[in-house]
Amino acid sequence: MDRLLRRSGYLLLLYALLLFAGGCAGFIVKRSLPSLLAGSVSGAGALWISTLLLTKRKSGLYAGGVLLFLLGALFFRRFMATQCFIPAGLMMFITVAVFIPFLFGVIRSLGRKRAS
Repeated sequence: MDRLLRRSGYLLLLYALLLFAGGCAGFIVKRSLPSLLAGSVSGAGALWISTLLLTKRKSGLYAGGVLLFLLGALFFRRFMATQCFIPAGLMMFITVAVFIPFLFGVIRSLGRKRAS
């Protein structure tokens, strides 16, 4: 379980950095203050959850799953509204790629809880 939490923590840490970078890029390219704020807030949330995981708190798996689900839904909605792959479509695919290991981690942790 410790290895699962550590791997998930590092994965979410990389995702948090990507969110921060995306918000900054949106601000630099389009002078979009909402992009900067959204990237900073969601990146800070992902950073906080990654510290939960890296300190071996299982609640980080659930919080990370919820955050990734909500961000995935947001990026999907934006992609469908704009029909532009970059940035919403790209972030939607990256979010799904990060969400899948979290989903399996939650399923594994629930399976171990029942086996005990």
